[in-house]
Amino acid sequence: DDYYDPSEDDTDYFKSTTRKRNIKRKDLISTVPLSLFNYAIESNGDQKFIFFYRIFEFFWNKAKLLKLKEMRYNNNVSEKKIAEILDIRNEIKSLQMLLSEAISEKKKNKLSSYAKFNKMIKKNNFENLVDELYKFRNSIIHAKEEQLSKTNIPNPFLPNQEIIKWIYIAEELSLECIKKYNIRE
Repeated sequence: DDYYDPSEDDTDYFKSTTRKRNIKRKDLISTVPLSLFNYAIESNGDQKFIFFYRIFEFFWNKAKLLKLKEMRYNNNVSEKKIAEILDIRNEIKSLQMLLSEAISEKKKNKLSSYAKFNKMIKKNNFENLVDELYKFRNSIIHAKEEQLSKTNIPNPFLPNQEIIKWIYIAEELSLECIKKYNIRE
């Protein structure tokens, strides 16, 4: 009697069941980064990496505004330095600023060591990791004829071990960005 029998009429049972409403978390600023993260988790290969990377793009402006807010109240920060932050418009500088602000030193060291051990970077430092992350992203996105040697062309017959390693790094970094920039204080 406790088991579901598909041959029985369930109408009365479902009328008496209480429904729980979805609860919207009030401490999150936006659900978009979580949607991107969840979609990335469900995806594979290049698409998985790209959706983690989109989380970085989502937070670029937020990171810049928080940095400016912090600098505005510090009398030791020059107007030139504030102007430099305001002038960040290209993707690599935005990525560098976002990740350098969002990621703890411990996590930076852990991911840099991982990347160095797996021969993804030449120097064991976080700035190098961010540069290579950006280059890897470009190798997936761009396929200009004159840059084919730098383009990641998928081979359906071989699993790509490089993408698996970059996905791990992108997932770790995107989760840290969500924690830093998507929680109300």
